[in-house]
Amino acid sequence: MENNNSLFESTKQILWSVFDLVKQEAITELAEKYYGEFESNIEEVAALVTVLNHKCWYYYEHNNQILSDLYAELYYKYNDKAWDWLEKYGTDEEKHWYFETMD
Repeated sequence: MENNNSLFESTKQILWSVFDLVKQEAITELAEKYYGEFESNIEEVAALVTVLNHKCWYYYEHNNQILSDLYAELYYKYNDKAWDWLEKYGTDEEKHWYFETMD
């Protein structure tokens, strides 16, 4: 899993930029699209969940409660989905890596 940290980091950077470019109306659809594409790759899912979390706090700190709430809702949704996937299909190593990364 340590070798895949670069995949996590590069995906996180790309997603941050992509979410910066979309209009508010497209955020939910974009998160769903990326989760569907990434679902079986825990590093990419972790990158998505991390970006959703960081965007939530970014907009909270910039006094945009609407976007902060939207990103918070998406963070919880996709973090829960990630844990559901890990419980069904994840290895112990993947579970540990996800927990450490999200902690």
